[in-house]
Amino acid sequence: MALVNRICKHPILLLLGIYEYPITLLHTIKNFLKYSETEVFGVKKYIQTIYTDDIQNSRTARMSTLYIVVLMCLSAACQAAPQKRFSGGTNVTADDFPWVGSLQQNISGTWTHICGMVAGTNVGTTAAQCYPVSDYRLVFDAYDLSDTSQATITTISTVLRDSRFTTNGPGFAYDNIELRTSSAVTAYALPTIGLAVDHAGLQCDIFGWGKLADGTFGTILQTRNVTLISRADCQARVSSLGANITSFDTCVDGDVISEGDAGNPLRCNGDIVGVASWSTGNSCTDSPVSVFTASINFFVG
Repeated sequence: MALVNRICKHPILLLLGIYEYPITLLHTIKNFLKYSETEVFGVKKYIQTIYTDDIQNSRTARMSTLYIVVLMCLSAACQAAPQKRFSGGTNVTADDFPWVGSLQQNISGTWTHICGMVAGTNVGTTAAQCYPVSDYRLVFDAYDLSDTSQATITTISTVLRDSRFTTNGPGFAYDNIELRTSSAVTAYALPTIGLAVDHAGLQCDIFGWGKLADGTFGTILQTRNVTLISRADCQARVSSLGANITSFDTCVDGDVISEGDAGNPLRCNGDIVGVASWSTGNSCTDSPVSVFTASINFFVG
């Protein structure tokens, strides 16, 4: 995507290239996408339908290349645009939600929050995109990450990730992983883990330490009320991005997932029904959506 960003910053040269060398550009893009794991607004699916004979026709090649480049540039702008942060959240009080955890990495001698987690039996469940990282730890029982003196801190002994984990449009599919330990990850009672929910209008809560509305990372755990949308509505909103919504997904209205928010739990009617996976971003669609993946669908224990 970094390459696409650089190309899209020079539209005049890009248009000249499309006019003068459409066949060469189309072959280049096709080869680039062949080895790319990312689906860009359905471009990979589209380009596979273009036959070799069509590519040799300059006019057809120009139109196809222009179409593809526009989609790729829109995708790059969508993914690079500033995201709405954990805006509107409120700080929790001590010991309210000890089962919300922080996956941390030692970066230049400082333990840094990478992703959120939810506690299970000797396990921290988070988004698969958060792993692997080196020199990591699981932190629970600490609502304030600036003071971990009373926290339960463990290291990972076993990793269990769904083999179907893959990219899904601008996000991910089957985005769930269990980071297992040899001891309890929290000294308190565990939350109830439930199935993904398809219930438009249901009011739920999210938790996390992701970026705040002012762009800074807070140290105090925050919670925020959100509204679910149906999977059908969710699919309609993300179809143009080349993404698919499954029965493992719970969709939230609005863009509520950002840097540091992946793996944050979503709680509905007292059950944890998913961990934060991805969102469309406000610039990607007129009706942004955030996707949470259920963990109980994959693992037990």
